[in-house]
Amino acid sequence: MIRTRHDKRPKRTTGFSYGRITAPNGWTQYRLFRRDSMGILHPPHTLFVHANEDRRVAAKALRIVYKRLRDEVDECDLAMMETT
Repeated sequence: MIRTRHDKRPKRTTGFSYGRITAPNGWTQYRLFRRDSMGILHPPHTLFVHANEDRRVAAKALRIVYKRLRDEVDECDLAMMETT
């Protein structure tokens, strides 16, 4: 089954968002963003997935990157709460 993949721009909201950029050579770049409780945007985590890769493998890799980003932002939020 062939799926058409369109580029997706990240939303400018608080919390988690992602952007997806599809290259003509079959690679898709996912950029995951998250804002902390103060609204500060943390550096994006990037993941490259090839079109021939199994969807379950790609989803698992995206979950790992998402959890890593979530943990980093939560650490920053906790540090801000302790200092205020």
